Amino acid sequence: MRIIGSDKPMTRDGLALALGYFDSVHQGHRRVFETANAYRDAHPGTRSAALTFRNNLSAAVKADAKEIYPYAERKSLIAACGIDYLLPLTFTPALKALSAAAFLDRLTAAVRVEAFVCGADYRFGQGRAGDVRFLRDYGAERGIAVVVTPKADRAGQKISTSGIKALLKAGDAAGAAALLHRPYTLTGRVVHGRGQGHLFGFPTANIAPPPEKFLPKEGVYACRVWIGKGRRTAYCAVANVGAKPTFGDPTPGVEALIDGFSGDLYGQTVTLSVLRYLRPIRVFDSPAALRAQIGRDMESAKSGAAL
Repeated sequence: MRIIGSDKPMTRDGLALALGYFDSVHQGHRRVFETANAYRDAHPGTRSAALTFRNNLSAAVKADAKEIYPYAERKSLIAACGIDYLLPLTFTPALKALSAAAFLDRLTAAVRVEAFVCGADYRFGQGRAGDVRFLRDYGAERGIAVVVTPKADRAGQKISTSGIKALLKAGDAAGAAALLHRPYTLTGRVVHGRGQGHLFGFPTANIAPPPEKFLPKEGVYACRVWIGKGRRTAYCAVANVGAKPTFGDPTPGVEALIDGFSGDLYGQTVTLSVLRYLRPIRVFDSPAALRAQIGRDMESAKSGAAL
């Protein structure tokens, strides 16, 4: 997938442009991507593209809002959906002030749009005044096709990023995965922690998530971990998301204990796939008692996580 704006010259391909933020790349978002790819396949010479934002659009609505997938993670997930180009914008007060027509004018000035593709509830422009009807009128005047995908739902309930966040906040990793199409993941570099990982009997990865990353409910989770880039082996892991009260550390963080891995983890990039909530975080009388519990947690993770 090529990033429009980072390539010189910019693409002159006609695009089937998927419109949205796509912050969680959930089942509904994937349906929009599939529709853009289908339009591309039916129109030789056309390429599929997706709009998104480099910065946290949610923070423009709520100052402390977090993203399920910040831009670096999101673009990898969108690429995996088969999209040819990504068109990232930076959300600014000036962009927010654009009318619906001016916003579309900006897009069509940047790239050659053959088709707009969006969900039935897509809104855009100042005050979210633009909708599917407006988009169709705009396209009809300019010879741009508009393809609208139906609302995505599961068991009669709309699939939404806010709904997925609610599930993650409740510790329902499996429920969130059903709406995301895949388990929630977290990618980050391994940083130095307390230096006490050897006490647990497993290699320990302290992962530094980006500050805008939405984290699930505090607790201990069964996970799968991929280490490094390229062809990678998946390892079973147990992750502590939150504080480490047994060691008097109230700082929230993500610490993964990895079964079966040997080698140096510091500085490596790892991807943590959160599969199942195991238990709440609690204070243990000693590191030895915590180590015994982690052993039980790992057995539970291995028995329930098919690698």
